[in-house]
Amino acid sequence: MQSPQNETRQQAEASLTQMRQQQATQLLEEFVGLATGSIEASDAERALACVLLKKYFLDDRKEEQALQQITAEQATVTKGAFKQSLNFGGDSLHLLRRKAEVICKLHRREESYGEIVQEIQTLAQKPSSADESVVKSKQFAMYALELLSEFHLPQEQIVQNKDNFMSLFSHSLQDTEIKVKVATLKSLAGFLTMFDDEDDVMKYKSMMGPLIELVI
Repeated sequence: MQSPQNETRQQAEASLTQMRQQQATQLLEEFVGLATGSIEASDAERALACVLLKKYFLDDRKEEQALQQITAEQATVTKGAFKQSLNFGGDSLHLLRRKAEVICKLHRREESYGEIVQEIQTLAQKPSSADESVVKSKQFAMYALELLSEFHLPQEQIVQNKDNFMSLFSHSLQDTEIKVKVATLKSLAGFLTMFDDEDDVMKYKSMMGPLIELVI
């Protein structure tokens, strides 16, 4: 799939499509193994495995609608394997983002939003640090929240966790690392787009000062 030759890429895609039709379980296991590191692969190959897993099993494309779907048990196992594989000290930010996309898709499928929101809070509210692993863990958390915003978190989750969300964003905007602040800015912008009611948006007006300072 990474070959610069168009014909080679087309052959690889045709082979994957055939496996998805005829050997779905084996294909899923191979994607998970590559993405999580249980099968030796480069960072780029692992990131590609994340993209392909999401494409063939989690994106609900019409091409796969009539095929074998990922089961609840497989989703739980896959989610656990991905979370265990998170290596903020060793994984590139690109790979961590691709893993976040798979993890969030799995939580969306399970509708287990409370679990992922709690995990995001735990990562994002670590004390400020210049340590690369801490910075990347917070960037990962903010990106995951950005993804959940795109999925439109259920209103009950937003209402139940309003104070927690405000605390999370406030804490992250005050981080000493600019990379964390930028990630928070993007996440907060996506989060606020979920609201149709202006009054709901204004509940987060205390965030505006730090936002303006960051942009300026």
